[in-house]
Parts: sequence; C-alpha cells; structure tokens
Amino acid sequence: MVRASGDPGISASPAMGTMGRMTRIVERDRCPGLLRPYRTVDGNMIRLRLPGGLVTSAQLMQVAELACAFANSEVQITSRNNLQIRALPDPIPCEFTEAAFATGLMPSPAHERIRTVVCSPLTSIAPVHADLSRLVRDLDAAIIADAQLPRLPGRFLFALDDGSDDVLGEDFDLGYRALPHGQGVVFVGGCDAGRRIAAEAAVPTLLELAHRFLAVAEAGEKPAWHIRELPNPAELLDGIGQPCDIRRPASEHPLPFGAVAGAAHVGIPLGMLDLAQAATIHHLAPECGSGGVVVTPWRSVLIPGAADRLDELAAAGLVTALGSVWQTLTACYGKPCNNALVDTRDIAWAVARQHPEAFPELVHLSGCDRVCGEPGGQHVGLVAPRDATSVLEAVVG
Repeated sequence: MVRASGDPGISASPAMGTMGRMTRIVERDRCPGLLRPYRTVDGNMIRLRLPGGLVTSAQLMQVAELACAFANSEVQITSRNNLQIRALPDPIPCEFTEAAFATGLMPSPAHERIRTVVCSPLTSIAPVHADLSRLVRDLDAAIIADAQLPRLPGRFLFALDDGSDDVLGEDFDLGYRALPHGQGVVFVGGCDAGRRIAAEAAVPTLLELAHRFLAVAEAGEKPAWHIRELPNPAELLDGIGQPCDIRRPASEHPLPFGAVAGAAHVGIPLGMLDLAQAATIHHLAPECGSGGVVVTPWRSVLIPGAADRLDELAAAGLVTALGSVWQTLTACYGKPCNNALVDTRDIAWAVARQHPEAFPELVHLSGCDRVCGEPGGQHVGLVAPRDATSVLEAVVG
C-alpha cells in the first residue's frame, strides 16, 4: 500500500491506487531517444534502450566515456533498464551522436523509442522455466522489422518473466511469463488474468497485441499512452490462446545485492553510474565471463561469474551488501528537472546516511506528481518531501 505522511510536504500522488499504479493519458509523447532529445534545465537528455538489459561491458564503458566527454560525467540507469545521458549541450554535437551510434545500441533509428523490454535478469544464468534471452533478441528483431510499430508511444513496455515472478509487477503494457513444457502466459496491462499460449508463439502474439492496441489507442477522447488506459483492456485478448488461472504478481521482486547464482549483483545508488564504476565493471566482466552484463530494472548491474569479486566492486562505490538501504530506496532525478520541486537525490543521500539499513518496504522519492521512475506494485511513494527527516518520519516513524 502507498502511504503518505500528514506533513504537507509529503503526499501520495492522487493518481496512485492502493498498489501504487497510475493511470495517465497524455496528449504529447515526449519520451526521449538519441535522435529526439528532451530539453531540461540542465541541458539536453538522451536515452538509449537496452532490450532485456542486455549489453556488453565495453558498450557500457563507451556510454560512460561519452557522458564524461560531452555531459555531466554520469550515466543514469532508468527503472526500465535503459541508459540516459543528461546535461548535453544544445545543439547536441554531431560527434556525440555519431559516437553513440557507433556503440551499436541503436540498430534502427525509426524504432529507437519503442524497444523498451524488461526481462528476468538471471534468465541466462539460472532460468526458472526457460532462458528468455533468445526471446528478448527475437522480440527486438521483430519490433525493428515492423514498419507500423514506431507509432507506439515511447513509454510502451514489454515485460518478459522466466517464471521468477520478478519483473511482471512492473506496470507493463504487454507481458509474458514462461511456464514448463514449452508453454507460457501472455498478459495485457490493466488485467491480472492472462491467456496460455505455446512458447514458440510468444513473439507473434506480442506483436499482434501491439497492433491491436494501435488500432484502438486513438479511438477515445484522448489517445491512450498505455494499454491499461483503454476502457476495456481485456478485449485485446479476444481469441488469443486459452484462458488460465495464472495471475500476474502484484509487485516486482528485485534480486538481493551480492553474490547470486555465481554472479555479482551490484546496486548503483540512485542509478547514477560514473566512469570509474563502469571501468571496474568492464575490467571484471571479460575476466569472469563473456563480457556481457545485464542492466536490471532496479538500477543495478548483474555481472556473470563475478560472485567472488565483490570487494573490488564495492571499492568502486557499487553496492554489494545485502540489507543496504539502496535495495529499498529510489528517487527520480529531481532538481534541476523542469518539474521538480525538491532535490530528491540530495534528500535520498541524506536518508541513506541516517538510515543505512534497508527499509521494510520499497520507498520512492518523487520531485513532482509526475512520479517518474516510480516502481510498480506495492511501495511507499513520497512526492516532494521536505527533507530526510520527513522521509524517515513517514517511512519508519
């Protein structure tokens, strides 16, 4: 349940339900990309999508170097496992754009803003029912091959769960959960019940549902940005698969920091990755594995094979300790964002200094009622808190 203090400086967004979900319809899609930056008070912001969070440590290092050379020296990891660079000059230099293209992270300019896919981070290391890393790549390739899908809103989200029930608590638009024996369940946003399908039909089914959404998204008084904003989202599932009793999880379930299935799972406080941290990850990933890493929806990075290198990662300022407050504390960018009323990051760091242990439930600080970066499912959402003391009063009393 979302709670709010009686302090006038702390409030739950009026659009939040008891599970922290939001309903919002917008008239203009301002979701950024590389070729469509978003201008903020501190400069231009661009976003690079990482479907499934899959990226090489070399690519992550390249992005961090770009942030140092052209922006504020930080790479922001979003709650949908994408990468952002802020404080870029206006206009953005051609050299930056060319170097960003050279990373290989934007294979199709027309589709750059609609490739947001979250996936169970451990799926290629310790899958529950199926390794979905191939599904991530096949879905991404199918999206890129579809000439109609660039009409999707920039915040449209696909969520793929290997049976871990870790990411389907996100506020997705289209979701898929693997089942045993080559089966799966497909979900649409706004509905708890899904339809059973064959695993081999996952990609065509998800694309069919995306097209069905496009066919009705602009039929109302205002265009729908998400499937859950439709009058009856369940209608999209008509004729799809077979009814089943499996329900989507109410909340997401982040991995604990530290050693997990032979990998190192490290937190990045507030999702702000610096060059030294990226360099440490890039040093270890090829030594411990293939060089591939997974950026998670929880603003963290999973490094396969690096479970015994936690000390080196911690020395770089990455969070490796089980029970750290950073496992349960997130925040939007805050000031100098155009809409923010407070410096959420400064408040979050003050909270962490005063309360380094994890909270009993997830806490998200928002600078305004847009509540950017808010997690899905059950959590405490605080809007424009006055200071760290007011946050702690609201969360722990």
